[in-house]
Amino acid sequence: DWLTAPEGLDAMIGFVNDTIAFKHPLVVNVDTDDGPLYDPAIEQIHLPLSFLADIERRFEAAGESWHENNDISVIVMDVVMHTLFHEVGHALIAQYELPVVGREEDGVDGLANVLLLDYIEDGDQIASSAADMFALEDLDYDSYSEENFWAEHSLDIQRYYSTYCHIYGSDPER
Repeated sequence: DWLTAPEGLDAMIGFVNDTIAFKHPLVVNVDTDDGPLYDPAIEQIHLPLSFLADIERRFEAAGESWHENNDISVIVMDVVMHTLFHEVGHALIAQYELPVVGREEDGVDGLANVLLLDYIEDGDQIASSAADMFALEDLDYDSYSEENFWAEHSLDIQRYYSTYCHIYGSDPER
């Protein structure tokens, strides 16, 4: 139901299609077990339904203080939108062979944040939900190993703070 709602996946894809010019058509696949991810070999973004269930589970388990201002279904779609925009960033990098300075994952997180904050009404709230999801994912770790620091993604807690830095920087007075 979340994906087919008026503000669901079709609306998100419509925004992406109206805003970004792709070299090649891009498919969003929710009927997959893998992801979320962008697969450049078949030019598909995978957003599995299990990912949506994981978002819901994490916020419900965290308690009302994590979602007191929003219904869980809104938060799920917020995180999906940020994730879709993140994966769109990977597609743009692959299709246009864009150079990336630093971690590609950090760059596409930044793109997702900019798209939300500059182009989407209440984008700050949507980005905030995504940041909170990073914080909840960070709770999976009691400690870090060396591998965590050279993985393709920054630590989830770093992604949390980076997203909130983008939110603050987009409107410091607010």
